[in-house]
Amino acid sequence: MQEIYPFLQEAGNIGSLEGFLYPETYFLDKDAAIVSALVRVQLDTFATKVWDILAQDKEIFYDRFSRDFPGVQLGWYDIVRLASVIQKEERITINQPTIAGLFLRRLQIGMRLDADITLCYGLKQPYSVCTPSYIARYVSDKTNVYNTRQQ
Repeated sequence: MQEIYPFLQEAGNIGSLEGFLYPETYFLDKDAAIVSALVRVQLDTFATKVWDILAQDKEIFYDRFSRDFPGVQLGWYDIVRLASVIQKEERITINQPTIAGLFLRRLQIGMRLDADITLCYGLKQPYSVCTPSYIARYVSDKTNVYNTRQQ
């Protein structure tokens, strides 16, 4: 897939497509290989709705990002991953900019991210299982490399 999508090439050696599979309602041919067709259409949508726009205005984007969050050094792939964390941390869309600002301010002053939802990723649990009470049991787990409360 990396040879087809320039954003995957630029991201380098990634372990998964998480963050690149654009969430949307898709209509697929019922005779198609569903998983590969879904992955391809999600990557195509990411290319159109994220990558093409970012590629056109990278300078403007990074200038604004640097102005709004001085001292925070994030590449575009880091920003995609952070956006994925924000979407999982706060499912109410209208609240996501607030959470993004909170996380970026934490990074700006050198704090840990302290995003509970990252713990679930390391535990390989679906987010439906990873409730606040579940998270509380593992919040001190230093062996979980995705635990942003312990890093």
